Amino acid sequence: MRYRHGTSAFPSFGMHTRKIGERTGQLLIRGEPTPEGLYHIVVEVLAVHQDGSVLLTRRDYNKGGYPGLWESSAGGSVQRGEDPETAARRELREETGLAADVLQPIFTDLSQDSIYMGYLCFISAKKDSVVLQPGETVEYLWADKEEFIKIYNSKEYVPPLRKRLRETVERLFGENAAE
Repeated sequence: MRYRHGTSAFPSFGMHTRKIGERTGQLLIRGEPTPEGLYHIVVEVLAVHQDGSVLLTRRDYNKGGYPGLWESSAGGSVQRGEDPETAARRELREETGLAADVLQPIFTDLSQDSIYMGYLCFISAKKDSVVLQPGETVEYLWADKEEFIKIYNSKEYVPPLRKRLRETVERLFGENAAE
């Protein structure tokens, strides 16, 4: 696959190589079908403040997927020249203005054409230092345990993200936190 000027290209990763998620050398073009057997990596960062509250952001109402719903991650595709951890740090900074000191891997999940890699980070920055990225999110909230669990289990939360974070939410907040 060739890279075309003016389009977004992402590295592709294989599942049947020596290592899951190993780069294939091929580029995937945004908006074009992903060839069978190739995947792009999407990173998602769950940010927890040092006081235990979780950062929730409301997706922009004009986004194609799940507009207006709450999510507890900053995320996006790994770009050319990046490893997943670098991409996770970049996405967190771009979408929230926050920097992650340490990222802890929490899940890997496979979909039809994507490998989702989740990270947990603890934030010590001031809560009002969040800067939302225009076009991505429109609102943020540092939710305490009870408020987070209520939103996480509601119809106002992005369903696929709920599934990917289930084990982490149960580890952080108890077995009954995820319905």
